[in-house]
Amino acid sequence: MKKGFFTFASFMAAVMVWGTIASAADSVLLQPTPMSDRADAQAEQKAAEETTEAAAPQAVVDEPQLYFEEEESQFKFGGFIYSSWYDGFYRMNDPNSMAVNQTCLFAGRELDTSKYGFDWGYYVEFIYGTEHGQCVDDGFDGKWGVSGDGYGASLNQIYTSLGWENLTLKIGKFGTPIGYESPVGIERDLNSTSYMYEREPAHHTGVLAEWQVSDRFALTGGITTGDSNSYDIDDNYGFLFGASYDLTERLSVSYQGMINRVVTEEYPKANQYEHCIIVSWDVSCRLNCAIVTNYGSWYDLEADDLAKDYFGIAEYLTYQLTDKMQAITRVEWVRENLQEGKNDYKEVTFGIKYNVNEHLMLRPEVRYDWVKEEGEKDKGFSGGIGGAFIF
Repeated sequence: MKKGFFTFASFMAAVMVWGTIASAADSVLLQPTPMSDRADAQAEQKAAEETTEAAAPQAVVDEPQLYFEEEESQFKFGGFIYSSWYDGFYRMNDPNSMAVNQTCLFAGRELDTSKYGFDWGYYVEFIYGTEHGQCVDDGFDGKWGVSGDGYGASLNQIYTSLGWENLTLKIGKFGTPIGYESPVGIERDLNSTSYMYEREPAHHTGVLAEWQVSDRFALTGGITTGDSNSYDIDDNYGFLFGASYDLTERLSVSYQGMINRVVTEEYPKANQYEHCIIVSWDVSCRLNCAIVTNYGSWYDLEADDLAKDYFGIAEYLTYQLTDKMQAITRVEWVRENLQEGKNDYKEVTFGIKYNVNEHLMLRPEVRYDWVKEEGEKDKGFSGGIGGAFIF
């Protein structure tokens, strides 16, 4: 009896101890969380949410950009004053001295068929100086007169242009497409000109069509009043024709020619033919090599005989020293066949073309010539410097 009582009492004591421990545990678990612990928990939760948002891809919203692009004007106006001092064997300035070779004013409106498919334009170019003879024609310009020291004027170009897609027309007096060197002084790389240039036309009067068949191939053709004639036709007329093709991005070839019916005091009736072939090769990003060949002939129709012809070849090497400076070398040989004999002309010219800025250009050069005319030989050095103010 005593043993049973103690066993029962021990069981009841164990139950009471277990209940006390459980009640204490519940009171601890149900007690509110302290403020510092709650703040730490909220901070941890916020950090977790920010990490999740950063990991999620964000939608990119393009904000509208407002800008205004100024359209370049098609109207152009400007000019230049080109002067040189030259001395020696080659008679650039006659007499060899300082001269204002060209004073030029030009105005025009450029064609732009990219907007509407059709456009119009015009161009007027007036030149005054000692080199007016390189641009003068046998008609209109011959009435300006020449001063005693060799200065004169030339309305070198005056034409209207029409364009439709890849086809353009020039109507009026325009520069010739034949040749490598330009009659406009600042467009040349050297001050002195080649012997082939002296035998090429400077301009034509009539209609010239230019058709850009593709990005690499172009055709030209036109009807003119002959070689360097103006609006006074005098029974002279002729045709221009040519083509150019870009074989690669660095290599191109061009053929331009003319055939004219000529009436002059020397030849009452003759046919004149001339062509120029140019192969241009960009050897590198700095070096360009151009090979130029010319052929021209006069056939006397009354005598039924070839009156004269000539053949010439020249090589131009142009090396880009800096962004503003080029080194140019020209090597040339020309043979002229006349009824009384043959003439030979050879020359080597080296020059520097320095574009100081957009308004100032300088061109020093040195030249050596070998000439054989009428059986007599001569040779010699010459050189000088040219400069231009461009506005």
